Amino acid sequence: MTRDERPREPSRHSWGRIVGRVAPFAVLLAGLLGSLAIADRERARRTDEVGKEVALVEAPLRDGVRSNLLRRVNAARVTASALAVDPSIRRREFTRFSTATIGESVGVAGLAFVRQVATTDLDRFVAAARRDGAPDFTVQQNLERAERAVVLYAEPADEFGPSWGLDLLDSPDTAATLSASTDAGAPEISEQVVLVPDRALPAEKQPAAYVAYAPVLASGMPTETREERRTAVVGWSSVAFRAADLFKRLQIPPGIVLTLRDDRGRVLARSTAKGLPIQPARSLPIVVTGKTWMLDVAPTNTLAGQLTNHAGLLLAVGVGVTLLLAALVASLANGNRRWAAAAHHATQSLAASEEQLRATFASAPDLILVFDSKGTIHSASARSVELLGTSPDELVGRKFDLMFEWSRGRPPDRPADWSKDVVLCAYRADGSVVDVEVNISPLEQG
Repeated sequence: MTRDERPREPSRHSWGRIVGRVAPFAVLLAGLLGSLAIADRERARRTDEVGKEVALVEAPLRDGVRSNLLRRVNAARVTASALAVDPSIRRREFTRFSTATIGESVGVAGLAFVRQVATTDLDRFVAAARRDGAPDFTVQQNLERAERAVVLYAEPADEFGPSWGLDLLDSPDTAATLSASTDAGAPEISEQVVLVPDRALPAEKQPAAYVAYAPVLASGMPTETREERRTAVVGWSSVAFRAADLFKRLQIPPGIVLTLRDDRGRVLARSTAKGLPIQPARSLPIVVTGKTWMLDVAPTNTLAGQLTNHAGLLLAVGVGVTLLLAALVASLANGNRRWAAAAHHATQSLAASEEQLRATFASAPDLILVFDSKGTIHSASARSVELLGTSPDELVGRKFDLMFEWSRGRPPDRPADWSKDVVLCAYRADGSVVDVEVNISPLEQG
């Protein structure tokens, strides 16, 4: 057998081999993607549950913050009404009144009475304030103007005493708030400020705060129109509060964190809660006296951890099943490759045996005939030409008993006796007859 005639190994790049090697990875990839998709759906379900928890509490919390804002505004209105009855209230009386008001209003940092004073009356006003228990009272002014808005009283005195004598019209924002309050005849809330007691703190620790101003209109004067209110105003009551205090008395559920922002997105205050804020967060607008705040209601990872979460378990199970399937497919593919190799080897062996048989037929010195149990000849060796005068191809299909007959006796009945040598008469193609010694042996097929 030449080198080129040797059996060849199956091609390493055959489609079967490629599919067998790629299939486990395809199963692994598909399983992992499926597991991730299932885990994502579980996470989405859990996120929906967290969102439902937030939806249950967002409206009550928003209403609570708005109610606290309205309480500060109402405190300024009530104080303005009381001062309108007696604008000449003495310092001691105002201290008692403010102490009671602050005690009843949780989250009110301070209460003040701001008097409108003509610059021409400034000296008389300062003298009266010093006689009224503030011997060091001085108007803290920066700009010259005809009218001033001076802080006459501010309680608690130990915290807001340094604000006595401040001219609030020096601040353009505060001046605009006082003017808007007078024109509307109703309380207005200032822009974000830093309260006097907090100014000693580092800038990053100064809490955001606001002041609600309400006009004090002289009793008995007409106040129907804007011009009438500007004429009747004698001053303003003010209620100072910190943004963080708006969360007081709120029933904030565990696992929920509140963040209050102004209309420019600046964070004013954040409630304390275990864990870190996560999504989904809801932003709710709060509008009071024409000013808008945003309240962010967000769950924390602590709340999310209290809810059922099967995402990790599903992912782990999915990955485990995927690995098992991939291993099974890999095993089957490897078995198929071994079976294919064995089948190829068997085919090559059979081909080699057939080739060897043909070579034996071709080189045999005797005549070899292969026939079935019915006597039909299926193949013959090349010696048939010399002995019978017939080519091997011409013998195929003929009956053995028509070409050979027993010269004496009967043929053996049992196949086991065929292996004995017998003498037969053979009929040649030219009609002559010759005696031949024949050895008949069974050929088993396997």
